[in-house]
Formats: sequence, structure tokens, C-alpha cells
Amino acid sequence: MGDMARKIILYVDTFFLVTVLYFMKRSFGTVEGMLKVSLGVKEGLVTLIPAMFLLAFLLGSVLGPRIDRKPIRWLFVGLIGTVVGFAGCSFSVYHFFAFLFFSALTAVSSSALYYVSNSFLARADGLGRTWDFLSDGLSRTFAPVIFAIPVVLFVTKEEENLFWIFMSLSVIVAFLGVFLYLSVRNLPYKKNSSARFILHWWIKKRDYWGNLLIGLAYELTGAIIGTHYRTLSKGFGGGKKEDISLLLVFCACSFVGRFFWITFGHKISTRLGLVGGAAFMVLGFLLMPLGLTNAYLGMAIVGFGAASGIANHRCYVGDRYGQEQLISRVGSIGTPQCVISAAMLSSTGWLYQFFGNFKMAFWGWAVFIVFIIVFFISERNIEWASPKNSKMEILRKEGSL
Repeated sequence: MGDMARKIILYVDTFFLVTVLYFMKRSFGTVEGMLKVSLGVKEGLVTLIPAMFLLAFLLGSVLGPRIDRKPIRWLFVGLIGTVVGFAGCSFSVYHFFAFLFFSALTAVSSSALYYVSNSFLARADGLGRTWDFLSDGLSRTFAPVIFAIPVVLFVTKEEENLFWIFMSLSVIVAFLGVFLYLSVRNLPYKKNSSARFILHWWIKKRDYWGNLLIGLAYELTGAIIGTHYRTLSKGFGGGKKEDISLLLVFCACSFVGRFFWITFGHKISTRLGLVGGAAFMVLGFLLMPLGLTNAYLGMAIVGFGAASGIANHRCYVGDRYGQEQLISRVGSIGTPQCVISAAMLSSTGWLYQFFGNFKMAFWGWAVFIVFIIVFFISERNIEWASPKNSKMEILRKEGSL
């Protein structure tokens, strides 16, 4: 099998694998209602489940260097843990604390498996451009619809089908994990045998906080949409048709946005791409709580803006510090980011219960993203370790433009 064939398999496998791994963050709204019934808990407690998938990145600064040193070994660790975790969830759909335990196991394992896939997308020979993260980005875009359409339209006795939903996820991950190994086992990539724990000194630098905040803006936005889209729709009198159509609007605009922002980041600037996408998200969150029509418009704008996130930020970090250091850096960002994300995601459920709508949660988040934009864009004199993207920005800095 040639390198090109392996890369194509890697792209395809990454799309489906990340779709499944992000089920509990991007598509949790699909099963949220069923779990509230089967587990017997309210909105505030049930949001602890997707919050676990944000908290998993608390271990990022520890996992990151280990994965950068031996990505193949950690592929199997993440794969086994995720398969066992989803299977355990399927047997625990009537027991809240058991379900929370297996959710935590799945969260940590799936984050390691996800880091491995990102590691190869950035570090393999000939990869590391924004375009190489298109499969990852599209999986985040379509995950809600892929899971929501069959569940929302065809599941009748909903809580009784939760066993089969989570068991299916376990089986799918097992197959996709094996194919991921087959696609990367002989793929040449940048080695990093000396990867180390860097959080203790990088946290003192301004660029650490800029990357932390911009990552938070994109990560939490997707989690908020995936968790609350059905609740948002029902708050305006929507039913199954509106649930699906809201997601389709989000996905369609995100699909277009992926191509736009990936091209923008590669040819112009990953940094400006992140700022531009975040500005769109601010406008969308301001509109979404203002009625069903504005919810559609806001969902479209947020979908387009959020599409800038994964490819541009991964490549910004890789170009700035070196692609072989990507997961060490991303993991160190994820350690405090996950605590903030989990707390803020859980608070959206409590705010909805208290106010009866999402105005305070969505508008507060929009204001915070404005602060993030100002903080992130204000840094000067950036050095690039291994530039593969942001061609116009780098040429301008070198004086070629």
C-alpha cells in the first residue's frame, strides 16, 4: 500500500472515527431526553455527562507528551478504553453513577485516541496543512445530523433503545480503530522521542493564554450547540421537524465554512481565520435566543464561524512550535481549558432552568468571545518554527510582500 493510499484511508477513517468519538459532545442532545428519563435526573445533572468529555482533557498535559513519543502504542490504549467505555454505558442506562463512571472512562480513552489521529494528520510526511484537517472538521460538522436523524425520526420507545445506541458505538469504534492502525503503522512521520511535560513553564507566557482562550471559544461553542439544540427548539414551540431543520442549517453553513476558512488559513492566515470565525460566533449567539426565526439565522452564522476552529488552530500551533510538538502543546492547553469548559457547559443547563430561556447563557458567552478575540489578536512579533500555512502572513513578515 502506497503512502497516498494510506493518507486517503487516514482521512476517511478520521472522519468516521471523530464522528463517533465526539458523539457525547457534539451530539449529546440526541440522547439527552432519553437519558433524563432512564437515569431519572434533571437538566442540571444530565449535563454532567457531556461535561465529562470536556473534563477528560484535564489529563491532556500528561497524555500529550506520551502520545507525541509513542503514538502507535497510545492508539491501542485509547481504542481499548473507548470500546469498553461505550459498552459499559450501554449496560448502565438506568444507573446514573455507573453511567457517569463509564462516561468518564470513555471520555479519557476517546480523547487519547483522538489525539493520536490528530498527531498523524499534523506530523506525517506531506501533511500538516489546514486541508489535512478537513476530515476532522467535517466529522464535527455532520456528527449531530448523522446521529440525530435516525434517533429523532425512527426511535419510538426511546429510553429502551439506549442500550443499542451505545453498544453500536462500541462496535463501530473497534472497527475504525483497527483501520486507523492499518493506515498509520507504516506511514513516515516526524519523531519526537524527547517530548516532555511543558505546562509548568509555558503557562507563564502570554501566548499560552491566547491559545487557551481561542481554543475554549471553539471547543465550548460546539458543545453548547450539540447539547442544547433540541431544548432551544422546544422553547420556541418546535418539534422533531424543527429539531432536524435547525441542525441541517447549522451543518450546511458549517460545511461551507470549513472550505472557506481552511482556504483562508492556508493561503492568508490561520490566526486571522480564528479571529474572523469567532466574530461570526458572537453575532450568532446574540441572535439565537430571540425567537425561532432568529434561532435559525443564529445557528447558520454560528455554524459558519465555528467552522474555522479545528484546522486553523491545529495548524497555527503546529506551524508556530513544530508539528512534532502539536499534541504536547494542545494537551497543555486542554488541561485548564477542560475545567473552564465543563463548568461553563454545565452552567448553561442551570441558567436555562433558572431563567426559562437561553438569553443569559448565550449572550454572556458572546461577550466573553469578544474578550477572547481582543486578547488573542493583540500579540505581536510571532516566530514560526515550521511554517506550512498562513502563506501571506509569513511572506509579509519576511518582507516578500
